[in-house]
Order: sequence, then structure tokens, then C-alpha cells
Amino acid sequence: GALVYLVESAPPGHEHLFGSLAFASGNAGTMLGGVAVAFVQTRAGQDAFAGHGWRYPFLLSAFLGWGGYYVQSYAEESPEYLAVVEGPQQTEDGPRRSQLELQRTGEIPGRDEAVDAVGAVK
Repeated sequence: GALVYLVESAPPGHEHLFGSLAFASGNAGTMLGGVAVAFVQTRAGQDAFAGHGWRYPFLLSAFLGWGGYYVQSYAEESPEYLAVVEGPQQTEDGPRRSQLELQRTGEIPGRDEAVDAVGAVK
């Protein structure tokens, strides 16, 4: 979800940069989790950390999760999503029905190109 939101909300020409932020933030979160554990372990001592200190980083993550929920609940929808929601409505049959009709009649868009590509690979 976050990757799609970042890419759809990015200014034109910056989609790849914004999309990479989702992966970078995952790695940064892993690194910061390790830093939090190391900090608590050094401050509390080995025995205290083994007894109850290991719970503190999880408590901190609960507050971070609440903060993420707060930010997400006030974020605006991406322009692409709004265009789909506010755009023309689907027919009663829906998109799957129309795709099945195209397959039955043999009028699949791009079918000839796909067959040519498969035939070219040997």
C-alpha cells in the first residue's frame, strides 16, 4: 500500500525516487530497531535487559505505530485513486465479464503481439 501511494502521489518524473523511499524506510526501520535494542541493552545492563528490558523497544514501537496511524488517517488520497473512484462507473457485468467476452470472441488486445513474441523465442 505505501509503495503504491508514494508512486501515485509523486510529481511527474520522480515516481522512481518516491517509490524507493518505501524500501529505504523499511531498511531504516530495521536499523533503528537495532539501535533501540542496543541502547536499552547498554543502559539497562545485561541482566535487566534479559529480565524485562527487552520489552521497552516494543513499547516504543507501539507509540510509533500510533503515530503512523495518525499520519495515515489524515493523508489525502492519491490523484490516480481519486480519478478511478470518481471516473466512469463499471457496467453491471463488471470488468471480468467484459474480459471473458473478449476472450470468447478472440478480440484480446495485444494477443497477436504476444503470440509473435512467444514464437520468436526459441
